[in-house]
Amino acid sequence: MLSGCSSSKDRVNKLFVVAQQEIQIAGSQLPLEALASLESAQKNLNLVVKKYPSSTLAVQLSSGQKIGEISLSAVRNRIDTAEVKACPFKPDAKCVSLMALQAVEKISDSDDRAWALGLIAVTQVETGEFKLALQTAEKIEHEYSRSNALVLVVLVQASAGELKLAARTAGKIESEFWRPSAFGSIAVEQVRVQTGLGEFSLALQVAEGIQSESSRVSALAVIASGQAQVGRFKLALQTVEKISDSYDRAPVLANTAQAQAQAGQFKLALQTAEKIEIAFWHVNALANIAKEQSKFGYAKQSEATFQSAVQKSEEIKDAYFRATSFSTIAAARGKVGKRKQSEIAFQLALQAAEKTGSGSLHIDALATIATAQAGVGKTRKSKATFQLAVQAAEKIEDAYLRADALTNIRRYLFTSSED
Repeated sequence: MLSGCSSSKDRVNKLFVVAQQEIQIAGSQLPLEALASLESAQKNLNLVVKKYPSSTLAVQLSSGQKIGEISLSAVRNRIDTAEVKACPFKPDAKCVSLMALQAVEKISDSDDRAWALGLIAVTQVETGEFKLALQTAEKIEHEYSRSNALVLVVLVQASAGELKLAARTAGKIESEFWRPSAFGSIAVEQVRVQTGLGEFSLALQVAEGIQSESSRVSALAVIASGQAQVGRFKLALQTVEKISDSYDRAPVLANTAQAQAQAGQFKLALQTAEKIEIAFWHVNALANIAKEQSKFGYAKQSEATFQSAVQKSEEIKDAYFRATSFSTIAAARGKVGKRKQSEIAFQLALQAAEKTGSGSLHIDALATIATAQAGVGKTRKSKATFQLAVQAAEKIEDAYLRADALTNIRRYLFTSSED
């Protein structure tokens, strides 16, 4: 028995000593190596607690005590810091989020800080991290930004079918500006249910009664999409016409054109695409129509439509929209096995991105391209492009703009990890 106890004590001591050495060596290592050492140290300390819970060291660690300079929370904090330092070399959604929160801490203006925290909370809700989003929202001092974050919580609750719970949350929103958006989000979900049941007339009645303009547009988009998905294209186009703003109308027309193409109605799809007044969405529609033509075996027609999309992209003067348009074409080309043409389009996208300057548009363009690369299996190139985006964001001196850029990158990283 004594021999067994001694052996157990030796293993505990060995795990702790190894962890201690890893923590010490991390201080002189490069960012990625330091992160690996600290994570290994954390793993060894957790093994002490899990495998030898009755040992003195395990009791001290699990109770939060420090052993010298070592504790579980101290190691966790060092890992958080190391993740931020390593992030430009190996970005992921978690470390970019930490970088954004660190940037927020350096924002001196309280209104800007509140708005930046709101942006982070919004992306956390969008990516399903509801607990984190609520924690972030609680840090927001400014009523307006806190209400903005709560609107997103309402949206998620409503999307999950928890309409009563969403209504209670909406009632807690203090801002008179944001409260209509919250209740509008609930109405949009009611419209979604009615549309799913094919009750288009009832859904339109609800949509037209929504006070919030953005929610009303969202509701009409849901209805048009539902109509298009069941082949009611004429009805869908009539619904689209109820959206007055050309920018709001463009993505809905693009989705309708894609649905028509998926049904093999290519002539109709191309006619719908021609109604799109916003160049980026026109390219998006053409690329998706070309993709569907290829799937149906119409190779020549597909190539002609792809060429129309390329020509339309070349005509776009704004470098950001030219970059994202070529990225859309590259993704569509990649989806139908046109690897060489896909790579050419990605190169054109990156060239355009370089002409967007060094600010948020440049970073957003890179993140968009990286996401598209991930979507067609170009994992290594996607990681390299995300690295460029994070490194560019890190150079932004203004803390608010840096937090904003990092928050956007985080959204794209999360999206690409789901592909």
